[in-house]
Amino acid sequence: ESGAGAGQTIAAKAEDFDAWVTRMLAGGGITLVVIVVALTWLSFRKSAAPISLRVAIRVGFVSLCVALLSGGLMIARGTQLVLARRLETAYATGGSLRPTHGVFMHGILVLPLLAWMLSLVPMTEQTRLNVVIAGAVIYLVLACAIAAANLTGLLS
Repeated sequence: ESGAGAGQTIAAKAEDFDAWVTRMLAGGGITLVVIVVALTWLSFRKSAAPISLRVAIRVGFVSLCVALLSGGLMIARGTQLVLARRLETAYATGGSLRPTHGVFMHGILVLPLLAWMLSLVPMTEQTRLNVVIAGAVIYLVLACAIAAANLTGLLS
């Protein structure tokens, strides 16, 4: 046999491919985090958009950052277990923060949608702002309750 990979087993080639895929996914994840953090920062700049929409977008982006943090924690824990060759434990517990991750991820969708829908209803901007703030508080209380239940083991 001659050429690249001569004598390399199929299992070793599969491990090389898995390592390449892992690096590509990590690069994509890092890119996603950088973009979301940049957009979150930009959402706090002065804007001509109505205050109700700005508040909804800001709270939504901060919520998305919490989702990214919980996702990063799951990835870090799973990676730690895989590197320790505890694959069964990694697969069983790697996604332990999925409820927290999921609920915080939806703020960026729900809150701006609420603000936009309210813009279609005849009301003052102050009333819209009050409703958006109330919606954001309710959403965050619910999200934090789910996170607390998730972290204490009541929800998995």
